[in-house]
Amino acid sequence: MNDTTASHMSTLAELSSQLMEMAERKELEIVTVESCTGGQLAATLTNVEGLSHIFNRALVTYTDNAKTDLVHVHEKLIAEQGAVSEPVAQAMACGGRMSIGSPCISIAITGYAGKSPDGGEPGLVYIAASSPEGSRCVRHIFEPDDRNSIRDAAVEEAIRLAISVLQPDVP
Repeated sequence: MNDTTASHMSTLAELSSQLMEMAERKELEIVTVESCTGGQLAATLTNVEGLSHIFNRALVTYTDNAKTDLVHVHEKLIAEQGAVSEPVAQAMACGGRMSIGSPCISIAITGYAGKSPDGGEPGLVYIAASSPEGSRCVRHIFEPDDRNSIRDAAVEEAIRLAISVLQPDVP
């Protein structure tokens, strides 16, 4: 492991711990709804020891059908806006919240981690977070070095966004 990778992992661990502490203080569970990251956000968060009472579930909605079946994103919305869009990311986050019967923060990621058959721009990622305190969605264009670097960047930004939603007075 090189110094850059070790530093990135340390940053992710610190951010994940911070998110877990904030969610616990606010008595919120955590739900992830992931497309292009394929569960990487959930894996990163579950590396934090002792969070089993905070982390509720991870939904990998890699296909359009999975988005519709698991988090009830309307087919028409996907057809009109595209699976990689702000409205779909927001719908994924809302669907994640609705998938459980308790207060939570839901974090959703949809994007292009690499070349796509529909001509989508590699590195284009939408990240949404939704909680009882508010919701936000952010569009990112990550440098398309490779799939893994895009996915790594998306996971880090997703955790940062969730923290900002739970702590809205901090920019």
